[in-house]
Amino acid sequence: MKSTPHFHSSFLRRKHVTDGVVLQTEASEVGKVRHKRLVNLIGSCAEGEERLLVVEYMPNDTLSKHLFHWEKQPLPWEMRVRVAY
Repeated sequence: MKSTPHFHSSFLRRKHVTDGVVLQTEASEVGKVRHKRLVNLIGSCAEGEERLLVVEYMPNDTLSKHLFHWEKQPLPWEMRVRVAY
């Protein structure tokens, strides 16, 4: 039985990306990047005023949240260094 890939979609705020052509060009380049510490960009969409990115699902939330928004259990420095390298 095949497993279904999980993904996450994010709507981009208009103030961050206004030009759909720029989004598609940059998404095309970013989509080529592969690294064990990065989620893969699956696709993007720029239709009318809407901007959307689709990336692999991150089961443990975002790195940003772990680094900056975990007041109850901050990420230890040893783990931060491991993530960086």
